[in-house]
Amino acid sequence: MIIHRNLGTFPQDINPVVTVGMFDGVHVGHRMVLEHLTQLAHSRKSPSVVVTFEPHPRLLLNGDSSFRLLTTLEEKGRLIEHAGIDHLLVLPFTRELAGLSPEEFVIGVLVNSLN
Repeated sequence: MIIHRNLGTFPQDINPVVTVGMFDGVHVGHRMVLEHLTQLAHSRKSPSVVVTFEPHPRLLLNGDSSFRLLTTLEEKGRLIEHAGIDHLLVLPFTRELAGLSPEEFVIGVLVNSLN
């Protein structure tokens, strides 16, 4: 699995199958999503991509210092890699990113940047 820490390192010449989420803990429900993603990507002969965020949005937006993650980013990466994912894109979660409308995120990140 290739890990990208920003959009600038993501290849522009691929047409991936993508899912977006925090995937903290990579629990049974997450693993089902990842399995479906890998199956769909394989059927389309496309790479699979998981988009996640660092830090967790709750930490930035709520300033909730008592909030604890189930897994570190490194542990999450290993679990996602174990699920057979080709690319992990870790977007820095900033106030600017949080300020995007859903449409701006989909068009700007998923469509224009990830193709």
